Amino acid sequence: MSFANRIALAKRNTIISDDEFNHLTLVRSIRNAFGHEHDVSLANEPQKSQCEKLYADVIGDGATYPLRRQFSSACAEIMGNLLPRLNSSF
Repeated sequence: MSFANRIALAKRNTIISDDEFNHLTLVRSIRNAFGHEHDVSLANEPQKSQCEKLYADVIGDGATYPLRRQFSSACAEIMGNLLPRLNSSF
C-alpha cells in the first residue's frame, strides 16, 4: 500500500485530522520529489515553499532554520503526535 493510500485510509478512519492529512500530504510530496526526480533540493521550488509551509503549520515558532532542519523537525513533531494514537488504534 502506498504512502498516499495509507494517509487516505487514516483520514477515512478518523485516525488523523484534516490538518494532519494536509501535513502528511506535504511530507509525501517532498519525499516523492526526492525519490523520483533528478537534481532535487530543498532550496528549489516547490520543495522550498512546501518545506517552509510544513514547518510553519506544524511548529509555528517563526524561526528561520535551515530547510533540512525545518523538514526534520516538522516530521518529528508529526510522528510524536501520531504514534500514541496509531499504537492505540491497532
